[in-house]
Amino acid sequence: TEILGETTLPGSRKVLSLEFKTPDGKSLDFISLLPEGYSLEKWVSAGTSSVNPYKRLVVYGEQRATESGYVPFFSTAGAFLELLHEIGHIEATESVLKNKHPRNEAGRQELLKKIIEETGNNQDERAAWAYAVMKLKGLRSKGIDLEPELDTSDKIKQSVHLGGHRVLSKD
Repeated sequence: TEILGETTLPGSRKVLSLEFKTPDGKSLDFISLLPEGYSLEKWVSAGTSSVNPYKRLVVYGEQRATESGYVPFFSTAGAFLELLHEIGHIEATESVLKNKHPRNEAGRQELLKKIIEETGNNQDERAAWAYAVMKLKGLRSKGIDLEPELDTSDKIKQSVHLGGHRVLSKD
């Protein structure tokens, strides 16, 4: 269940809650998986998921592209895995920032700019996907299966894509 809040950026709305419920009544609000200080936004147009570490955002589109065209974002297998992948990017970036100990927000922004410049604006895809798969499996072990259709290692591997990812610019 998706609960949207106010418009925050042109063409996007803040996600107040993104609750996932299992058939046996367990629930998880996806917002609880975000690192401290981050929020989730939904683009009103079609789009893929992305991160904007400058604004502490994870974003996803109203729709996502599939082989047969655009479909509602959460209507196909792999959508939650894709968002976990974005959190994997954030976790890696925030880990580096934490070790550098920025004194204030201006220092954080400057360090962030350097990190992104050093990584060529394309953080380690394998590490982000590894984080996503481990988090997915960890949640499954607690009885919360965000991706029941991805029930084999092969199906999970098919859902992972290493190219075409982007990090939003500072603006």
